[in-house]
Amino acid sequence: MTEPSASHSDDFTSNPAGFSDTFWFNVFQQAPHAMALASADGLWVEINNRAQALLPASVACKGQPIRACFIAEDQPLWDEFWATRQTATISPIDLRLISPCQGRTLAFQLTQPLTGSGTDQCLITLLEHPESDELVHAPCREQLNTICNNIPALIGFVDNTQHYRFCNKTYTTWFGLDPEQLVGSNLRSVLDELAFARAEPHIKKALKGYTAQFENEVLTLSGYRYVSTMYVPHHTQNGVDGFHVFVFDITDRKALEDQLSFEATHDPLTSLPNRRALTTLLRHALARRSRSDRGMALIYLDLDHFTNLNIEYGQEFGDMVLQHVARILIEQVRQTDIVARWEGDEFIVALEGLEEPESDALSIAGKILTAMQQTRKINRKPIHLAGCIGISTVKAEQPVTLEELISAADHAMHQAKSQGRNQTVLHPLPERMY
Repeated sequence: MTEPSASHSDDFTSNPAGFSDTFWFNVFQQAPHAMALASADGLWVEINNRAQALLPASVACKGQPIRACFIAEDQPLWDEFWATRQTATISPIDLRLISPCQGRTLAFQLTQPLTGSGTDQCLITLLEHPESDELVHAPCREQLNTICNNIPALIGFVDNTQHYRFCNKTYTTWFGLDPEQLVGSNLRSVLDELAFARAEPHIKKALKGYTAQFENEVLTLSGYRYVSTMYVPHHTQNGVDGFHVFVFDITDRKALEDQLSFEATHDPLTSLPNRRALTTLLRHALARRSRSDRGMALIYLDLDHFTNLNIEYGQEFGDMVLQHVARILIEQVRQTDIVARWEGDEFIVALEGLEEPESDALSIAGKILTAMQQTRKINRKPIHLAGCIGISTVKAEQPVTLEELISAADHAMHQAKSQGRNQTVLHPLPERMY
């Protein structure tokens, strides 16, 4: 609404209750209460900002009849009410508004006609009814409840004593719990002990006023599910009185992430760690060695005449051979050792925590070659399986890089090849490594 024009101001110059200048007009406009001026014939004269926000904009404007704001059934009530404006005491009346404010009820309070301006104007005060807000918002609340109960996620509210005050019907699907019976229950009684222990620090964070988000496993009727949980604190004038709970099932997403991670770090044929993963694993192994009093060793295996097997029996048979060798390696070492496919028909085994790295590694290499030689058939085809092994070792106190350790084992493996294959060679580390 614009400021009053000069002619408008002149109308109120002699009326102390009206607006004689811009200042008083602005005070009226910015007042926190909804107010308006009405003419003697029941038309809007001025409507302040707060009243504009409550009334239907299409008819709540200067020069329009006030009665047009109300539904047809309430317009006669307004006419009767307006006729009483000359009485000494005018009680407020509740009237229902038209669309787009359909259903909202406002209480209209009239003053006696303003005097001193030569006009017969009335000041109208509009009062909002909490009951009318309930009528307006009830359909919205019902829609929200419908949406909330059909979202495949846990939604709830937990107070600052960690008791449920609301929960949706997904709690029934996941846990077999009736939401109405769940209200008043402690959060700990819903989650299993392990899940609650993981959630507890985040609960404390939310009750301190901070949003907490974490991933967790919970036991449901269908078994353990991996979930993403968010606790959003509810702030009031008196502080945090609880937090909203949002829990989404991400089991399928987590499984996909794990699968993609596995595929990125493992050989698809043998399911062994690939070259990339082995590099990371070996760096960690070297770091652990430097903190212990034990040594470690690398066994570098290259199969003999593998290309000939591929040519004679085909690539599919060659894949079976590689899978068979992977199983032999896993069976001949400890669970704490690392077995990886380096590339092609080459494998690397990392042995940790060795008291005597050289003798321990030679012993395991011998077992590997023996197990390979004992293989007579694969997929009903006769086969002579053999390989060359190069070994590099390092003691606990020896400074060595990953590249040096692998290079020494690779050099030893090629020495074994040059000596007639199906051999094991231990390559002494250069003096500069000590």
